[in-house]
Amino acid sequence: MTAKLQPLLMRSPLDSARFGLEIWRGHVRGSQLSGLWQEISLSQPDVAIFRTPAEDIRAMSQFQGPRGLLIHADTLVYYSRDLGGTAIPPVTRNPQLYREGNENDAPELRDVTARVFSDYQNHYHANPLFPPSLILAGYEEWAANHLRPGGATRTWVATHEDSIIGFICCSFDREAGTAEIVLNGVLREHAGKGIYGDLVRIAQANFAKMGMRAISVSTQVGNYAVQRVWSREGMRLSHAFDTWHINAMLSHGRA
Repeated sequence: MTAKLQPLLMRSPLDSARFGLEIWRGHVRGSQLSGLWQEISLSQPDVAIFRTPAEDIRAMSQFQGPRGLLIHADTLVYYSRDLGGTAIPPVTRNPQLYREGNENDAPELRDVTARVFSDYQNHYHANPLFPPSLILAGYEEWAANHLRPGGATRTWVATHEDSIIGFICCSFDREAGTAEIVLNGVLREHAGKGIYGDLVRIAQANFAKMGMRAISVSTQVGNYAVQRVWSREGMRLSHAFDTWHINAMLSHGRA
């Protein structure tokens, strides 16, 4: 009996609802690129978003679809650190100015996230189909979702006069023993005071106590400032992905 092949792309309900388009996403290895357009033709998304290992860039020549629809949207770099090795330094500010976030923080965290990411660029900005206001709303929703209790997420916030001025939203996989910094930032007026680095240390220290063996974080390759902080905090470049969009607009073409 022949095993059924797993699809390369899956529908993204959150993206589809936010942008009012059929959006499908996935990770695709270089060896799978020759069959990608056939799958897109069958699933008929409006936008297909997929990532390929950066070292597989040559394999993009095997893509069989209309090349004029391809958008190279970004290169995502990953940094990681082994949490079982070197001791994690203490925070530089008063530890009482940091705490774990909770559901009551959602409205304020949404506001701070919008202010932190108002000028930030990611792969969505490379695509003219996605309005910047909706992209920013996605960050707000993403951050607030990390405050839900009982899940595999943790969020810590930095405060000043009892107001949130920075945050670090994380996810973890207890079975794999790994954690990931998903979304983090500090308000511009409080930047340069070591708060960002402190939040990275807090995440590392807490996940080490939870028994996680490693932590990772990613960003666009051009986001140099945070990469310098990650390097100072013991994280090292580990791998990278190219992000591609295909504006097929196939569902909109159906009657």
